[in-house]
Formats: sequence, C-alpha cells, structure tokens
Amino acid sequence: MNLSILDAAQQCPEREYIVTPERTLTYAQMAQRVERTVSWLRSTGVRPGQEEPFALEATSALRTIEILLSLMELGVPALLLHPRWTELERASVLKRAGVSVPSLPDSFGLIPAGPPPSTSLPVKDPESCLAVVYTSGTTGVPKGVRLSRRAFVASARSTSAAVPVSETDRWLLCMPLAHVGGLSIITRCLLARATVVLQPSAPSKGFDPASVWRLMQDQEVTLVSLVPTQLQRLLDASLRAPSSLRLVLLGGASCPPQLLARAAEHGWAIRCTYGLTEACSAVTIARADGASAVPDSCGSALPGVELRIEAGRIHVRSAALLSGYYPEATGAALDDDGWFVTADCGQLVDGDLRVLGRHDDVIVTGGENVHPLEVERELLLHPGIDDACVFGLSDEHWGQVVAAAIVAKAPAALCDLLGWLEPRLARFKLPRKIAVVEALPLTPTGKVNRLRCRQLFGTQCRDISELSFESGAPR
Repeated sequence: MNLSILDAAQQCPEREYIVTPERTLTYAQMAQRVERTVSWLRSTGVRPGQEEPFALEATSALRTIEILLSLMELGVPALLLHPRWTELERASVLKRAGVSVPSLPDSFGLIPAGPPPSTSLPVKDPESCLAVVYTSGTTGVPKGVRLSRRAFVASARSTSAAVPVSETDRWLLCMPLAHVGGLSIITRCLLARATVVLQPSAPSKGFDPASVWRLMQDQEVTLVSLVPTQLQRLLDASLRAPSSLRLVLLGGASCPPQLLARAAEHGWAIRCTYGLTEACSAVTIARADGASAVPDSCGSALPGVELRIEAGRIHVRSAALLSGYYPEATGAALDDDGWFVTADCGQLVDGDLRVLGRHDDVIVTGGENVHPLEVERELLLHPGIDDACVFGLSDEHWGQVVAAAIVAKAPAALCDLLGWLEPRLARFKLPRKIAVVEALPLTPTGKVNRLRCRQLFGTQCRDISELSFESGAPR
C-alpha cells in the first residue's frame, strides 16, 4: 500500500474514508474530489514533483484534507501553517520559508475536472518531501521539519506493529493537523484503508469534551489520539469511555500518574507514547498491560526504532527520521551514523524510556542539575495541586533557583507544601520560589508553555518560606 487516495479508491471504493459533521465520503468519492483539486492546483502553476512547498493553513476542514491528498498525488510538499499562530508568527515563518499562501476557492467541487490525473502524475520518490511540519516552538522560533513519504510510511508501520490498525477502525482526529500527531492520523488511516472522523471546527471554543465524547459515541470511534490536557478535560466532565473505543494513544506531554489512574477508573484504555516531529510522531509506546521497568515510563521503542542515552540525552535512529530542516540544508540534523540527538533528557531501564524533560530546561542550581519534570511529578501528587510548571530563576548566590507556578485546588491545603516535599526530593531540587496562579499557558498542542510561564509568573514568585495559606489564599 502507498500514500495515494487514487490507488486506495481502486482497492476499496465503497469504504468510508472521511466522516465530517455534514457528510460521509467513501474512498471513491474522496478520490473524485481530489481529481478536481489536482486540476485546480495545476491551473495555479503547481508542477508535479516540484520541490517548492505549497503553503497551507492546516485547519481540520475537509478542504484542507482535499489539498493535502492532492499534493500527495502531485508529489509536492505541503508546508503546514498553524491556524492559531498570530499574524507575526505566521509572517515570520513565511518569510523564512520564502513562500506565500495562495487564495483558495470556496469549493473545489465547482472546478471542472481535467484529464484523469493518474495518467499524468509522476512516480513518487519515497525520499521526496511529503510535508514541512513545524515544531511547537516552546523554547523559541518554530523550526520547519522536512518529512519524506518514506518517513510517514515507516512511522505508520512501526505504530501498527504495536497497535494494529485495520480497515474497520475509525480514528477521531481532534488534534491540530499542523502537527505531526494530527497529520499522521490522515496518513495512517490512508495506508490501513481505515476511516478518519473529523471533529467539527470550532477554534474559538477549543477542545469541548462533551461534544468530542458525543462524536465518539455517535460515530463509534475505535481510536483517538489525545494530549494529557484533553484527557483531563474529559475526566473533569465525568465522562466514561464510549463502548466502541478500544484505545487512547496519549502523547505530546508528560502525563501525571494520578491522571492515568483516574482514566482507568472511568474505563479509558490509555497507552502513553513519546514522540517528536523530527521522528514523524511516536517512537515509543507503553505496553498494553501497563507493566514497566521504570516509573512514569512512556514505553519501549517501537519496532524499527532504536533508542540510546548519551550524556543524558535521548538519541533516536529509524527510517521515520526527518530528511532535514527547511529551508536549512538536507541531512544536517543527523550524525554520520544516522542518529538524531533530541532536545530531551531521559533514562532507559530494561528498554523502557523515562523522559526527564528538555535539555535546555535543566536548572543548574549550586552546581547541581534539576530536571523540571521530576519536580513537577512530585508537585502534582500533592492533593491540593491541580497543575504545576517548574522553571529556573536567576540567583546571585546559586546561579539559579528552582521556582514553580502552581494551580491550587484548595490553597489552604498548601500550608505545609515544603514539609510535604522534603521527604520526596533532594534538598537542591526543592522549589524555593512559588507563584499561585489561576491557569498555566498552553501551546497549541496542549503542552504547558514553560518559557511563557517563566515570562508571566517569574516576577510573581515569592520565597516559599514567606508564603502563608492558612486563610485559603497565599499572602
């Protein structure tokens, strides 16, 4: 099987491929729409096999998916713009990439179909770029990652070896299509001849747990990819897993153990993953039985993926790795042996991976290294804390001190926070400064934005020994 809706339509014309709030489209019907979209793209000057990417605002609308599938047929890379970027962020990315965003017609269905595209389309090189996908940019400017057709096929095969995807599966797409986790749902289902269920587009409302749950129920969804924030909102709404749902792939950020426990109580079958844009989505997945050699494990390497830890950093090697960055030079991201050095620190014990956080997030205090995720895990076990973000603040004496912004369930319960943490963390890892806030800023993918937290709350942090919670609020 390959990444071609036209080929898929020949094999299973009547099988459902895309389900939207308004309509259901079979593989054959989607192929017809793609033929018209290919005709439009060629009329605008897009050349089959061209290396220059086609810039596209990656909403979860049907029109976006039509263009993506059409670009795959033409062998032209799609450069995906996040719809939630500001105008400045968008302009910066377009300027660096040297491309512009073309105007799109209201409906490709109004465009007369040209010659059958299957007779004039190039043979696609597996190494040709399928998409330029941007990293989340939580520590700076987003980087464009060049991902080949080979990478998407290899990633889908690795994932399917651990979590088989069949033609009877119905995968809910409620993640941003501008990120590799969302885009991979489109490619995985296309390769497996499975069905994609689209969440209604409502960017102003964000993730609405009640409507997402109803969609899962009504459409008999079997698979869904979520980030921990989305899972928490479903659980906060006291929603049990629909009977049709067999699995949730959870990734994008670290998941607190108590959230996993709550999910199990509500019938949600969770398998945590670790992945990154440069590896075309997941590189590890937790075992189905939940057994692990290390606490907070995100599983072992997927088939076809190699992992190693050097100098504390996670290294990855697989056929699903990036071809390079865009517009930077091809291949510059890998070492001579084909390994990619991630920005994450981790531990491997008997093949199970524990992610400690980003290398550039490490806090150096008095010559000791502190991983923010390790401190956050302990804070989130406190019964009075809903959410937490740990970061370093400059200090004349120690170089940096450990600071935390926390969202409290019941501030009065935090009166002995330091005493509660002392038996759990080495003294140099203890938060010295605290800010109690109403909410933590998130990236578009649902991760806590650590850089933004430090910018927003760093000046609000006060010495933990000076805080009093006895009246129900810090003072």
